[in-house]
Amino acid sequence: MDVKLTHLAAKIPVLQDGAVLTIDAKASAEGQQVTELMLQSDLADSLGVTLQKVQVSGELSTDLHLHIPLTGEDVVAKGEVHLAENEVLIADLDLMLAKVSGDVAFVNDEIFFDNIDGLLLNQKVDVEFTGAQKSKVIKLKSY
Repeated sequence: MDVKLTHLAAKIPVLQDGAVLTIDAKASAEGQQVTELMLQSDLADSLGVTLQKVQVSGELSTDLHLHIPLTGEDVVAKGEVHLAENEVLIADLDLMLAKVSGDVAFVNDEIFFDNIDGLLLNQKVDVEFTGAQKSKVIKLKSY
C-alpha cells in the first residue's frame, strides 16, 4: 500500500489495569488505497464495508484517532477524511458525484457529513449523509 504517513503519535499515559493506547495519525493516499487498508484491518467489518459502499476516487487526506483499551474491548476509531475535488460513488444508489469537496467524519461504523459540495449530473449540490451498518439517511440539495 502506498499510504503516506505524515504524522504518528502513540502513547499509553499510565501502564496499569485499564490502560488505554491512543494513536493519532495523519495520512494521505488514493481513495482505493485507503479502502484496501481498512479492509485489511480490524475495521474491515465496519469502516471497510462503508468505504466499499461510498467509494472515493483520487487523492485524499485523513486524520485518525484510535482509542484502544489494552483489554481489547470497546475500541474506538474516529477521524475525518478531507476531500478536495474528488469523485464519490454511492454504490448502492449507483450515484456518482464529481468535484466533491469537504470533510467526512466517522466513528467506528458510523459515517456522517454535511456541507459537502459537488456536482451531480453537472448540477451543483450540497450533500448530507448519515450512515451506519444497518441504517442510512442521504439528503441532496441542489442550488
